[in-house]
Amino acid sequence: MAVVTTDVAKAILEEHLVGRWYAMVEIGDWWRLAFNDSIWLVAQRLTVPEEADLRSHLETSPHMLLDGIDPEDIPIAVAVLRNRHRRVRSVDLSPDGTLVIHFENEATLLCLSSAPATDWQWAINLTGVDPYNDYTVACFRPEEIHAL
Repeated sequence: MAVVTTDVAKAILEEHLVGRWYAMVEIGDWWRLAFNDSIWLVAQRLTVPEEADLRSHLETSPHMLLDGIDPEDIPIAVAVLRNRHRRVRSVDLSPDGTLVIHFENEATLLCLSSAPATDWQWAINLTGVDPYNDYTVACFRPEEIHAL
């Protein structure tokens, strides 16, 4: 494991994500997005700028849409599924390690670096497993990004 600067990490992320799209989404204890060319994004916490609006729409629905075990994931899942098969236009990396992915439809997805009670935050890898088993670039803690 080698800690890298945000500039180095951003260059690696751009190389692996820009121009690609994801086709498969899996939600378990964490998120897994399978991009074309065998690239995976795994993340503990995702969010989107419109999360509050989506949650509001779902809360006011006459259907019980937020009554699941993890209701906080439902608005995010809507946004994540909306962006399936849309190409990544660009990526940004905040100083705290938050990965910001911009899609061709002007949508944005954020991989947060602040999930509580976990020892890794997000990673890009070739297997879709946690970054302790495989990573190209990974955020283990806020402000701590590693690359191989």
